[in-house]
Amino acid sequence: MTTPSRRPITRTREQLTCTECRNRKQKCDRNVPCGSCVRRGDAASCTYERFARGSASERERRKQAEAKLQHLEELVQQFAASQSTGSNDGPPSQTPSQQPSDDSLDSTMQTSVLPSGGLTYSGPTHWSAMLEDIDELRNVIAGPESNPFPTASDTTGEDGTEYLFGAAVPLSYAQLLEVYLPPRQEVDALVGAYFRASSIVAPVVHAGHFKKRYQRFWKDPGSSPPLWTSMLFSVCHVANTALRPRTDTVTNPNVYSVASAQCLAIGQYFNPQPYAVEALVLFAQARAFNSLDITPDHGMIMASVVRLATSSGYHREASSLGMSVFEREMRRRTWSLCLQLDLLISFALGLPSNVQYPTWDTWIPHHLEDGDFDEDTETLPPARPGHQVTRIMFYTAKHTLMAVFEKILRQSLSTEPPSSKTNNGLDTELNAAYQSLPAILQPRPISEAIVDSPSLITTRLCVLFCYEICRCVLHRKLAVTGHEPSLRICYEAATNLVSYFVDIYRDLLPGGQFESERWFNSTLVWHDFLTGITVLSMVLCVGNQASTPVSLDVGASLVLLQRAQEVCASANRQSRYAGRVMKLLSAISQRFGGVSSARSNGVHRNGPNGEGNATSTTTNGAWQTSSTQVTALSMPEDQWMDWNSLPSSTLDDNSWTFLDNFLNLPSELDV
Repeated sequence: MTTPSRRPITRTREQLTCTECRNRKQKCDRNVPCGSCVRRGDAASCTYERFARGSASERERRKQAEAKLQHLEELVQQFAASQSTGSNDGPPSQTPSQQPSDDSLDSTMQTSVLPSGGLTYSGPTHWSAMLEDIDELRNVIAGPESNPFPTASDTTGEDGTEYLFGAAVPLSYAQLLEVYLPPRQEVDALVGAYFRASSIVAPVVHAGHFKKRYQRFWKDPGSSPPLWTSMLFSVCHVANTALRPRTDTVTNPNVYSVASAQCLAIGQYFNPQPYAVEALVLFAQARAFNSLDITPDHGMIMASVVRLATSSGYHREASSLGMSVFEREMRRRTWSLCLQLDLLISFALGLPSNVQYPTWDTWIPHHLEDGDFDEDTETLPPARPGHQVTRIMFYTAKHTLMAVFEKILRQSLSTEPPSSKTNNGLDTELNAAYQSLPAILQPRPISEAIVDSPSLITTRLCVLFCYEICRCVLHRKLAVTGHEPSLRICYEAATNLVSYFVDIYRDLLPGGQFESERWFNSTLVWHDFLTGITVLSMVLCVGNQASTPVSLDVGASLVLLQRAQEVCASANRQSRYAGRVMKLLSAISQRFGGVSSARSNGVHRNGPNGEGNATSTTTNGAWQTSSTQVTALSMPEDQWMDWNSLPSSTLDDNSWTFLDNFLNLPSELDV
C-alpha cells in the first residue's frame, strides 16, 4: 500500500523589518513608522508584511481597519450628541463618607466636566470609554506617535555621508533649521572658537566675507542658501569636536556634520553653483575630525570634490577671467585645498590621486591675510614677506610640497620597479622645495620653541610631517632591497615622525600646553604617525639582514617604539588600527629582544669594531635617547599580527612580505 503524499507544511513567518528597509537592506528599529523611514522623509511608505504569504498587504489591511474605526467613531459621536441633548441629568452624588480612597478607584473610571462645573462619572461601559478604547486601538494599529522628523539626538552614529549619495532623504530646509540650528549664543561661541584657532581655519573661509554672510543669516535663516548654511554647520562641527573644552559634555559630536550633509543635499551640491565646491570640500575636511581612521568614504567624498571643482573650472586660471579679484583669489585657495586633501587621503587609502596634474594651471594662493583684501578689492596688494606668520602660510607651504608629493605617489604606485636615478632626482626636487619654505617653518625641537605660540609649533610640525612622509614613500621601495642610502633616509624620516609625535602627544591631553591645538591629533596626522612606526619597523628588519654594514641604533629605536606603543594603547578605542600596530611592535620586540640582543645581532655598528652605546641623535635635534635596557613590548599571545589588517598605504606588498618573512617567530606566536 502506497503512502499518500503529504502536503508540505508551510508556516507564515512574521516579517520584523519594514518593507522599505528590507528592500534597501538597512537596519530597521521596528517602530511604526521606523526611524530609517522617518529620516528619509518617507514615513507613509513604512509598512510591515506581518505574514509574508498573506493574500493582502499590510498597508491595505491597515487602511481597511482604520476606515472601519473612523466609521465607528463617527457613529459613537453621533450617539453621544443625541444623548447629551436629550438629558442633562448627572449621576447621583455621593456623600463624603461613601467616597472611596484614591488607591481604590477603578482604573477604568472616566470623569468629565459638566457645564455647571461639576464632575460626572462614567464607567467602562459608557460611550465615552468606548471613544478611549477606539483611540487605544488606533494607536495599536498605527503604532506609537513619532515626530514627523528626527531630533538632533536621533542622529547618533551617523556622520552625514548617507545624505550625500542618496542613501537617506534629507529634511526640508525649514525642518532642518528647526531641528539642528541651536540658539545664536551657542553658534556664536562655536564660530568664535573656530576663527580664533588660526591654524585650523580652512582657506576657503574668508573671515570678512563669512562675517557678512553670518550677520545676514541670522536676520532670516530660511533665506540663506543651503550650501552656505552647510559651511556654517561644518565650521560648528570642527569647533564642536576639535576645539570645545574637553570638560564640556557633547551629546552627539556628529550632529553638525549630519546637518551640513543635509544642507549639501538640499542645495544640490552636485550642480556647479556658488558655494558648492567650498561647502563640499569644507565638509570633507571637517570629517577628518570625526575619528582617527581614514575610511573608503573619505575617498568617495574627495573624488566628488575634485570632479565638482574641475567641472566648475577651479583647475584653470583662465576660467576665472571676468570674475572679481576676490573671487579669483578665493578660487585659488579652494583649489589648493582640494589638491592637498585629495593627495593625502588618496595616499592614506593607497590609491592614485583624483587630480590629473598635467591638466591644471591654477596659481598658488598669494601670501595674504584675509584683512588684506575683500569683495571690493580691485587689485591684490603685494604678498606679505615670507617670515610673517599668516593663516594661509601653512597651506601655501603644503601646496609647494604637494606638487612634488604627487610625483612621488605616482612613482610609488607604479607597477615598474624603482629606479635609483629617478629616486635621486625626486629626492633633490623634494629637498629643494622644502628648503625654499620660510625659515620660520623649519623644524626645531619643541624644547627650543618655548617662546613660539602653540599654533605655530603645530603648524611647523604639520609641514615637517608632510616632508618626512614624502621621504618615506619615495625611498621605502629601495629600502626594502637593502639600498643603504634609501635605508638611512627612511630611518631618519620615520624616526622624526614617531619621535616628534610622541613628544607632543602628552601635551595634547587635558592640562597640556597644546590642549588648545588637540586638532593636531586628527585623521591625517595620526596616519602619518602609524606610517612612521611601520617604516621604522621595516628599516630595523632590513638593516638586520643587510649584507653591507648599516649604522642603525636599534636600542634607541626600540625605546622610541616602546613609547609609541604607549601612545597607541591610549588611543586604542579611537582607532581600529592602533591595536593592530601594537601587534607589529610586539613582534618587533620579540624578534630583537631588547638592547643587548639588538647589539649582538650585528646591526648596531657605531664604532670601528661594532661597539657603541644606545645613544642616538638625529638631524634637527628630533630626539635624543640614552638607554642601556629596553623593556620588551608586550602583547597577548592570541593577538598576533595579521599584516593585511593594517592600513593599506603604510607599506607596499613587498614590504609586508619582507616583514612577514623576517619576523619568523615560533608557531605559538605566529604573526
